[in-house]
Amino acid sequence: MTTLCFEAANGGISLNGAPFFFKGASYFGMESDICVPHGLWGGDALTTLADVAQILHSNGFNLVRLPLAVSAVVNNILVDRNKIGNEKTLLKSFQWKDLRYLDVLDYVVHELQRFDLLVLLDAHVMHPGGDITPLWYDEAQQCPESTVSQFWITLATRYANAWNVLGADLNNEPHGEATWGSGDVKTDWRLAAMRLANEVLAVCPRWLIFVEGVQTTSCDAGHEIPCFWGENFQAAGKYPVSLEVKQRLVYCPHVYGPAVAWQPYFNADDFPENMMFVWDTHFGLLKQRTDVPLVIGEWGGQHANPKDWQWQKRFAEYAQQIGVSGVVYWCVNPNGGDTDVEPFFFH
Repeated sequence: MTTLCFEAANGGISLNGAPFFFKGASYFGMESDICVPHGLWGGDALTTLADVAQILHSNGFNLVRLPLAVSAVVNNILVDRNKIGNEKTLLKSFQWKDLRYLDVLDYVVHELQRFDLLVLLDAHVMHPGGDITPLWYDEAQQCPESTVSQFWITLATRYANAWNVLGADLNNEPHGEATWGSGDVKTDWRLAAMRLANEVLAVCPRWLIFVEGVQTTSCDAGHEIPCFWGENFQAAGKYPVSLEVKQRLVYCPHVYGPAVAWQPYFNADDFPENMMFVWDTHFGLLKQRTDVPLVIGEWGGQHANPKDWQWQKRFAEYAQQIGVSGVVYWCVNPNGGDTDVEPFFFH
C-alpha cells in the first residue's frame, strides 16, 4: 500500500500532493451501551460489517467516522460477543479468550481497510451509552482531561501504522458552557483542542486533527443567531487554533436542519435562502479569513420531511459553493432516529 500523506493547507485537503475530498458517513454503536457497531447483532438481521463497507464503497464514500466512548478505550472493557453475532470471523478468533473493546475496534478498522475506507476516530461520549457532555471532559463522571488525553494517546499509539486511520475528531459537539477564546482553562475549547492535538501529534504526526466549534461564545461577531452544538466558529478568526505540527488542522462544524432541532430561522419567509447568511455567520466566512480547510463533520435529516428536505438540498449546494473539503453524513445506520439516508446523497 502506498503511504498516504494527507495535508491540510491553503484552505483544502491534499493526499500525496493531489486535491482530496472526504465523502464520509458516521457509523455509530461503539459509543453506545453495547460497545459495537449497531446492526451486527444477529438474529433475523444478517448484516455484516463487510456489507456496510461494500455499500459505502460502491456509492463513492471514502471515509467512516467512528464514534467512541472515552472510558471504554482507556479501560479496554469487556464486550458482550452476543452483540456482534454476525461477525463470525471475529468471534472465532476470540472463541477461547475475552473479547475487549480495542479488539472490536481493531477488527472494524481492518474490515474497513479491505474496502479502501478511511477511518476518523471520534471522542463522542465519556462512557458507553452516556450523554454528550458540554465540555471535552467531565470530572463528575470521573473523566478529567488527563483521561481524555490517555484516550487519544492510546489510539494514536495503537493506530499510528494503520494506513486507513487518518486522524482524530478531538471532541464531539462542545456546547453549553464551552467557550472559544475566553481564556478560561476550564471552559475554553480552543485551548484544550491545542493541548490535546499537540499530544496526539507528538505520537502520530501524520494524523489530521479535526476540531469542532462550540454552541455559543462571548466572542460572537455581532450576530445572535442560534447555533447547533459544535457549529459556532465565529471567534476562530480572532482566536485561531495553532498546532505544533503544521498542515494538520481541519475545522469541523456540525450542521443540522429542522428535523433535528427547531431554530427560529427555519420559519423565515425566505427559507431556505436565508440559511446562506446563517451558515456564513456561523462558519462559512472562515473560508475567507483562514487557510484552514472546512470539513462538515455531521449533517443529516429526513427525506420524508418536506421542510427538512428543502434544507438538506440547499445545504448541499452551499457546501459546494464555499468549497468545503468534505462532508460526513449522520448516519449510515438505519436507526439514526431524527436522520435517515437519502437517495441523493449516494450519487
